[in-house]
Amino acid sequence: MSLVSVIMPMRNEERYVRAAAESVLAQEGVELELIVVDDHSTDGSVSLLRAIRDRRIRIVSSPGRGVAAACNAGCATARGELLALCGADDLFAQNRLGWQAGWLADHPEFGAVCGKNASMTRQGRVVCQGLAGDAPEEVTEELSRGITRTSIATFLLRTEQVRAAGGCRGFFVTSSDVDLMLRIGEVCRVWYDPRVCYYYRLHDASITHSQSGTLREFYASTARKFCAQRQATGLDDLQRGCPPDPPSEGLEPPMRAADEIQGTLTGLAWRQHKAGL
Repeated sequence: MSLVSVIMPMRNEERYVRAAAESVLAQEGVELELIVVDDHSTDGSVSLLRAIRDRRIRIVSSPGRGVAAACNAGCATARGELLALCGADDLFAQNRLGWQAGWLADHPEFGAVCGKNASMTRQGRVVCQGLAGDAPEEVTEELSRGITRTSIATFLLRTEQVRAAGGCRGFFVTSSDVDLMLRIGEVCRVWYDPRVCYYYRLHDASITHSQSGTLREFYASTARKFCAQRQATGLDDLQRGCPPDPPSEGLEPPMRAADEIQGTLTGLAWRQHKAGL
């Protein structure tokens, strides 16, 4: 049975972290370790985790600040041959690690398998599934074109491939997950299965909803620009040591969680209308 290392970056998530951890620990069909990387929390998050008293939980301190540094710290200490990521305010779908690990065992030519994510309110009510497609298929080629149909949190990856890709890059204050997905597609083959793997909690205190929309768009588009540069020349501007400067003026405020929920539902309704549903 494969050992899966689940990395959970955490900063002041006492409201949600117990549920997040329990969704990981309840996974069946795999051995696992939950590596919680504490990013200098000042609330009761760490105490809540210790109160669970499960030997599979390891709490380590992040050497830096931000999600990228936390993910890399977790990857450096991971013992498993397979690796997954989980936000401290989100949830794993029931037993997704079991079927994903089984799929990778049956397909050694692939380095990662991913799936759909769903969105839920802060109270945990699921409002919609992602629009990532309903057919299982290889997505390696579309990643090479800068297309990301789902979230890195739906991926189960071979740890060696994450390390071969270089892990997360600290330049990306946000969208480090987009950058990592695109680079994963350059070192291994990736398969998509349309089952829901992950529940993303929409709330205004989340990392996504506390960052400027302008910066989110800048870093996401830069990740895709870097992908195109690597495809064309083998290196991107960050690897060359000349990354672009992020915008510092005219920044849009963060998107409210309620607005994202409304936008997601509107987009889903429009797609269903076009499909004649």
